[in-house]
Amino acid sequence: MKNNRIYIFFIVLALTFWNPLTYHFVYKDSEISHAKILNALLCVFFVFGMVASFLISRNKINQRRRDILLLFSFIGIFYSVLVGINLLIGLKLKRSESVNKSSQGLIFDLGTTMEFKTPEFNYVANINSIGLRDTEIQIAKTKPRILCFGDSWTFGWGVSLDYSWPRQLNSMLRDKGKNVEVINCGHPGTCTTEYKANLKKIVPVLKPDIVIVGVLQLDDLAQLGETYPDQFLNNAPAQKTNYLKGVGYTLLAFLNTSFDNIKTIFTSQKKPVLSQKALWLQSTSDYLRSLTPFQRLRYETFYDTVRHLFETGNLNPGLLPYYIVFPDRDFLFNDPTNTVTQFAIEQMKKDFAEMKKVCSDNNATLIFVNLPQNSFTGHQVECFSFVNVINDYVEHNNHIDSIYASVAKDQHLQYFELTDVFRALPEKNGYFYRYDSHPTQKGYNEIAKGICRFLIDSNYVK
Repeated sequence: MKNNRIYIFFIVLALTFWNPLTYHFVYKDSEISHAKILNALLCVFFVFGMVASFLISRNKINQRRRDILLLFSFIGIFYSVLVGINLLIGLKLKRSESVNKSSQGLIFDLGTTMEFKTPEFNYVANINSIGLRDTEIQIAKTKPRILCFGDSWTFGWGVSLDYSWPRQLNSMLRDKGKNVEVINCGHPGTCTTEYKANLKKIVPVLKPDIVIVGVLQLDDLAQLGETYPDQFLNNAPAQKTNYLKGVGYTLLAFLNTSFDNIKTIFTSQKKPVLSQKALWLQSTSDYLRSLTPFQRLRYETFYDTVRHLFETGNLNPGLLPYYIVFPDRDFLFNDPTNTVTQFAIEQMKKDFAEMKKVCSDNNATLIFVNLPQNSFTGHQVECFSFVNVINDYVEHNNHIDSIYASVAKDQHLQYFELTDVFRALPEKNGYFYRYDSHPTQKGYNEIAKGICRFLIDSNYVK
């Protein structure tokens, strides 16, 4: 009987961690706090442990099985001790962060360096001491200041920092004798909702005179539309039999969250230069494995070169959902009568209303700039023929510019678009990357020249 109590003691001790209540307390601030799989497993563990303890107390379990249960109890206790150590380290790290607030970047993690190398471009993105992709900046303003918010088009995807349009704009204005400071607040993969969040953080700190929000032609509107309440537009490929894969990802997330602070101690001393290739290879591989047979057939219609670029980690896998699941995305969101497009327009108006208020409260002028996408300017990129058919249609039936102009008018904002600038270019090659579709150095230069002329002609910069 005394021997049984030892087994019961260690099982119950392990169960003080391995139960839904403790799990909720320990992981409440993490992304896995509401994971149904983990909650179900912990309920099973707890019930199983209590039943086992009861059966041991009644001598209903033989010695061999009791020893196995004891071994698992020791493993569970050891795991919970490590989690406890991880929590204590987390508390220490939080105290350190409260002393050193500068460890928090305005947009990106401080000290981050990312290398992008593909057959089309080769550049390194460095984050400065306040968390922006720009040169070092003094918080205190010494000259008129312009902040540029936007997505990868503003960030300068595909080129070194000096060739991003905000940096080129800065040089152009100075060459014209305008003593101003232009700061890049671009963040790839975002839309007006994220611009709004970043603007709310940054404008009160950097106190600009002008805020330019670069809204990507159609793409920003489409991202807002994809939040439509009934999920009519869902870019994720249909998942059929990926349940076990989802369980695996959840358990991996559980392990990472359990020991995240311990890992920080060993990785925070020096941040390595990150390379996009390994990340893109893994993301592409995972995405292609998840395709339905029909989606796989559509992928097979891609040009051989395009498939090779994706499968070798040389083309952004974020493009795959648009080409495979939603190839007519530009066509749909170019239609102002579409219900989801109308929803997205209202969301964009709300975002700009909040951005305008922040700018007004900080004595800054807000300008809406419509950044060009190749679909609407006749600059073809290569993927598969169906995409180019749609591009040809939307180029000659452009409604997105009038949609964006109406949003600016509704919010009483200054508005500028570059569609005609790019349509008028004598060449249709060299301004956008052939496969990646982002602007090249020449493309960003045209954007900067257009905005520079607008600012000077409209007397925003004197």
